[in-house]
Amino acid sequence: MNKDSVPKKLAASFRELVKKSSVEKITIKEITDGAGLIRPTFYHHFKDKYDLVNWYFEKLCLDSFKEMADQTTLKKALIKKFTFIQSQ
Repeated sequence: MNKDSVPKKLAASFRELVKKSSVEKITIKEITDGAGLIRPTFYHHFKDKYDLVNWYFEKLCLDSFKEMADQTTLKKALIKKFTFIQSQ
């Protein structure tokens, strides 16, 4: 298992939960249950759910810049960046 696969599973679970509930109401148990993991695994990677959110947005931002890299104009690069972000 690569080093990002567990955080990605947790982030995917969180993304699904936030569609139905506010961030404040989501529990670590709900996140880990949705990812098929246990609480200690969550705490091995993150200190709390806000740390998970910050990790996810930082990763999303960095990955979106990678999407921009091969574009020939700023307009095309930004379109590719925001299309990528929207697909996440």
